[in-house]
Amino acid sequence: MGRPIGWLLVKWLVLLLGVLLNASASILIKVSSMPPRKLPSFSTPVSAWIGNWPFWVGIVTYGLAFLAYVYSLSLFPATVAHPIITAGGIALVATIAGLVLGESLSVLTIAGVIVVMGGVIMIALGAQR
Repeated sequence: MGRPIGWLLVKWLVLLLGVLLNASASILIKVSSMPPRKLPSFSTPVSAWIGNWPFWVGIVTYGLAFLAYVYSLSLFPATVAHPIITAGGIALVATIAGLVLGESLSVLTIAGVIVVMGGVIMIALGAQR
């Protein structure tokens, strides 16, 4: 007998969590490099980068995203988990960067995100056969 339907939901929520953590980490690292903040470097005073909380939270979030990715690989085939987490992160970062950070969110960018997500859906469906 198969696993209950709730288990299927948990699997997909883990994958979604991986996407959200991955995209959040990328946005946090981007914010950490925007003025007036400075990324850690040998020329930046230690006090400037110790207080750069988006940088440190971004690093921790990348670690959590990695753990969600590893767990997702134990739940799904690699041909499903990897494309969904990677492309989902790309789509979410492009959207958030355009809407929140004021980066370009052109029609071409939106079309590219749609094409990438369509490709990921095709890969995931192909892996299910």
